[in-house]
Amino acid sequence: LKHRTQIIYNTDISTIILRLEIKPGSIVAEAGTGSGSLTTSFARTVAPTGHVYTFDFHQQRVEKAAEEFKANGLDHVISSATSDACTEGFPLPDGVYADALMLDLPSPWLSVPFAARALRDRGRVCSFSPCIEQVQKTCLALKEQGFTNISTVEVLVRHWDLHKYQMDVPRFDAFDISEFVACGNHAITKDKRKRKHGEDSDVPGEASEEEPRTSCSTVRPRAVERGHTSFLTFATRGFRHKREETKPNEGEAKEQQENGDAEAMEKP
Repeated sequence: LKHRTQIIYNTDISTIILRLEIKPGSIVAEAGTGSGSLTTSFARTVAPTGHVYTFDFHQQRVEKAAEEFKANGLDHVISSATSDACTEGFPLPDGVYADALMLDLPSPWLSVPFAARALRDRGRVCSFSPCIEQVQKTCLALKEQGFTNISTVEVLVRHWDLHKYQMDVPRFDAFDISEFVACGNHAITKDKRKRKHGEDSDVPGEASEEEPRTSCSTVRPRAVERGHTSFLTFATRGFRHKREETKPNEGEAKEQQENGDAEAMEKP
């Protein structure tokens, strides 16, 4: 895939697929096709029985992405179309509702009402936004549309590197406990020269025995890491149908009907 736009990378993609609960057979709708990186990952996840509907406002971008999907053998899983999700919504086929919906837009809060119509009951939505101001507006729009379980995460990777060192092994058997004296929270020897040399030697460099050495393995975090990519906001759509009004039971309904008939008979 050629990078015609900034793409979403594997670290964020894996989190998006996991938290949107996408699996083989899922129906996924996407706003913001771009270079098709995320669309391709969606298609590989939902295949062979699922389907991905991806939309972008840029006509040439949609046509080029459709050519690449076909070249990669994914055209039977992906349907591409031109649509501005902020003003036109998601033109899915009649009777089709998405299990998961992705918003990769500069102003995702404008498309939230359309997303609510395109999702099935308890469907999941994700918004990819680099700035926290975008996240704030999107969360407010999601809450207004009745979405629940609204949460925002930032995925950061921290590598740990392995290092090996050569170090001297302390020879505690070469010292007598009486050689040490207390000094605050530390202990020092009366004759520090005996640490480096043999017990009967006062000449530097004339150790009675060669000091043993050993290797030590340590791990520590890498000093420089790739930083922030974006904020991922997730939410769950509520139930589409409203709760039915409570109806009176049969006894109450019959009593109301009898009272109404009696009143009608009393009138001249």
